[in-house]
Amino acid sequence: MKKNLLVVAGMLTMVLAGSAQAATMFAVQDSAIPANDKMVVTDQGFIGIGVPTPLAALNAVGNSSVATQFINQFVGTNASGGGGFIGYHNNLIASPTGNPATDYVLPNANDRLGYMLFGGFDYSTGARVVRNVAGLTAKAAATWTQTSAPSFFTFESTPVGAVARVERIRIDSTGNIGIGNFSASGTGALNTPPATKLDVNGAIRLNSTGGANPTTCAAATRGMMWITQGGAGVADTLSVCIKNAADLYVLQTVF
Repeated sequence: MKKNLLVVAGMLTMVLAGSAQAATMFAVQDSAIPANDKMVVTDQGFIGIGVPTPLAALNAVGNSSVATQFINQFVGTNASGGGGFIGYHNNLIASPTGNPATDYVLPNANDRLGYMLFGGFDYSTGARVVRNVAGLTAKAAATWTQTSAPSFFTFESTPVGAVARVERIRIDSTGNIGIGNFSASGTGALNTPPATKLDVNGAIRLNSTGGANPTTCAAATRGMMWITQGGAGVADTLSVCIKNAADLYVLQTVF
C-alpha cells in the first residue's frame, strides 16, 4: 500500500505541473536545501542532465569531463557487440497516413544519414550563438532502393578566420579517399570526386625523422616509399620497395 501511495503522489505532482504549464514534468533532485534539480524531463519530452532547460532530446551539462561522458558498454560473447551510436534517416511522404510502412521512404542522394558535431557556445555578442566548427557526417551517395544503399563519409573542420565548417576528407561509396578535393569558397562543395584509392589535391610529405629507415623489402611492404634525409652536404634519397625482373624484392633508390 505504501508503494502505491508513493506512485499516486508522484502522478499527482506531474498532473499539477502540467496544469500549470510548467516546463519541468519530472525532476530528480539532490539533498541540498533548497534542492537542486540534477535531471529533468520537460513537457516536450526533453531530458536534461545538469541543466534545467535542455535544448535537445538529451542535453548534458557538467563541469568535468566525466560529468558529460556517455558510456555504452556491451557485455557478452557476440563478436559483433560493443557500445555504439546509430543514426537513421527516412523521408516522409507529402500526405502521411500514419503507417510507417508507407509513410517512411528511403533517403535521396546527399540526404544526411547521421552526424557528430563538435564546438561550443559563443556568448561574446551577448546572445548565445552555436559554433559547430568540426564534424563527422554520413550521407547517401545516391537515391536508395531496396537493393542499393550507397553512402559516403566526410570529415569537416573550420579554417582560421571563419566560423563555418568545410569538408576536408571524403570516403566515397567505392572506398576511395579524397583529401582537399573541395571548393575554395568555404561551402565544402565537391569539385572532383576521388578517382583513386587516395586522391590528394595538394602536396604529400614523406618525413623520415620520426622513425628508423627500412632495411628490408618484402611482398607485404611492396610499394612502400621512403625518404632518407641527408645531413649537411648530403642529398636526400627516395626509395621504393619493388619487385625486380628476378622476382626479388628490393629497396630501389629513385634519386
